[in-house]
Amino acid sequence: MTGPDSARVRFHDLRNSAATLLLGLGIHPKIVSEMLGHSQIGITLDLYSHVTATMQQEAVQAFGGCLAVKLAVRKGLPTTKTQAQGP
Repeated sequence: MTGPDSARVRFHDLRNSAATLLLGLGIHPKIVSEMLGHSQIGITLDLYSHVTATMQQEAVQAFGGCLAVKLAVRKGLPTTKTQAQGP
C-alpha cells in the first residue's frame, strides 16, 4: 500500500495482530508460540498477556458453569431450560 492516505503497516504489526486474534479465538498458546517461532511458550504468554487476561475471565465463567451443572446433577435438579420446563 502506498500513497498519502495509506497507513504504513509493518510486518511486525501483522504478526502481532495475527497472534492477538489467534489467542483471542482460543487457539492454544503453544500452537501460537510455534507459529511465531518463539523458543518458549513463556515468551508468547509474556508478550500477549493482555489477551490471556480475557481468556482467564472466560475460563472462570466456563468453570463456574461446569460446577453448577455438576452440583445440579448431584442434587437431581434439571440442568437445562428444557428439563426445567418439563414436557
